[in-house]
Amino acid sequence: TKAKLSTSSQELAKKNKSIKDAAARLVVLRKMLNPLVGGDDNVTNEEDATAFFLDWIQSIEDVNDPTLKVKFEDFLASLAKGDPNEADFFTYLLQTIEADLK
Repeated sequence: TKAKLSTSSQELAKKNKSIKDAAARLVVLRKMLNPLVGGDDNVTNEEDATAFFLDWIQSIEDVNDPTLKVKFEDFLASLAKGDPNEADFFTYLLQTIEADLK
């Protein structure tokens, strides 16, 4: 019984971690999409844009996923070049959310 309880506790801890990871990734998704779809967070000046950008960076850091960070940096580099390529970033973000919730 103790062995089963220990195994169950370990499985529950893994599932809880996966749920927390998915929640952190969903925060990133919400923070990035909300301004794009006309949410409550309106970017009206450079100061607002800077605050949003810094908030995005912090939310990426909070996820603690080096691959996500690299894909975000690649996305930002593509924006700076005037040729935005967000597909890799958002595809990875959505795939990892899905994987975390399975």
